[in-house]
Amino acid sequence: MISEVITSVTGATVTPLARWVRKLWQRRSPLMVVATPRIPKAWKLALPDTEPLHAPVPLTHSERRYRQMYEWLRAKGAYDYGLTSLDLRLENRSGEPLIITDIGVHKLTAGVPLRAALVSYPPAGAVQKELIYFDLDEVDPTGRPARFDMDRLEPIGEQPYFLDRDVKLGAGESQTFHIAGAALRSRVSWELSVTILQAGKYQKIIVQPGSGPLRTSGTPTQGFDGEWIWNWFAGEAASFTPAPHPTA
Repeated sequence: MISEVITSVTGATVTPLARWVRKLWQRRSPLMVVATPRIPKAWKLALPDTEPLHAPVPLTHSERRYRQMYEWLRAKGAYDYGLTSLDLRLENRSGEPLIITDIGVHKLTAGVPLRAALVSYPPAGAVQKELIYFDLDEVDPTGRPARFDMDRLEPIGEQPYFLDRDVKLGAGESQTFHIAGAALRSRVSWELSVTILQAGKYQKIIVQPGSGPLRTSGTPTQGFDGEWIWNWFAGEAASFTPAPHPTA
């Protein structure tokens, strides 16, 4: 079993050692996996405490947009509120075909939702996308087909995504899956697993982004202690301001 994300050895100069490592890795597993979290232009994050709201933001004015602020708050321990999404690219690096038989979720920790603060970045348009959806409130989440439309996640039926389908990858072929994990009542840190079948043998690969486990937190039973928005459009006076219409 492999316990970390597989990344390719790339660069302007490939040393003999790098080529040897790559060949050794390909003998261990035929699948290259790249997990890339999707940072929406309109996000909501649950914070474990309010310290970031009162501390100076160590970013320049040009950096205080949706991506940099998201990453800064995540580094402060924030969880995605309600929904985490990512792209999962799988590539067959071997000379033989293989079948992807399942994609699953492996929970690392679970508990009650964070409630100290909910921080939002103002909306900026809608995205339409079909994806594999996991209900992280389930004890053992199962991937099901869903659609993300107009900022809403809409499940498509109740059957598991891989119940009646296998994804075949020939030598050198790749495919990208769009993944979403949602939590309404819990707080979860998690990673993915990919099960493949090649030459009659099954193999499970554990996957998480290079930035670490995915983190998702739902709505606290008693609501958040406070809700704020990142007032980025105020220029140099950008700050966290109380949300005019609390959501929880």
